Amino acid sequence: MKKEQLEIIRKNEDRTLMMVVNEVSKTFREKISRLEETLLIKANTEREILAILSYKNGLTQNDLARATNTKGSTVSIAISKLESMELIKRTASTQDKRCVRVYLTEKGYDQNKKVKQILDREDKNIMRGISLKDAKYALDILEIMLDNMVEDEK
Repeated sequence: MKKEQLEIIRKNEDRTLMMVVNEVSKTFREKISRLEETLLIKANTEREILAILSYKNGLTQNDLARATNTKGSTVSIAISKLESMELIKRTASTQDKRCVRVYLTEKGYDQNKKVKQILDREDKNIMRGISLKDAKYALDILEIMLDNMVEDEK
């Protein structure tokens, strides 16, 4: 985001918290995408899949679709792409051969570690000048807002 765009947003008297949250999120994703140009991963869904598998390896495609809140077809494309880059592998379940589980490869773990380093560095960068107490307070508010939105979907 350019400084001119930021000034327009700040001068908008009708701006809401969600408008600012959206701009922060969009700007963060754009910046991360530029920083990740040296990495194999380009798409958010691919990044999310690697992160999820790094915490809980061996999920199914349906598990990953639910965890990323993404359509199954989008997850399928991302999995195929990650598999072609040898970042993940698909293996038939030992209990049920119809069930295919997705696992990170060593290369996938390494790639996820690099992505996490970029995200951690940028997280520290954007939190400059914000106390831990204020960051925790903002996190609590955003989590309540997220809970409210999820409840509205029920």
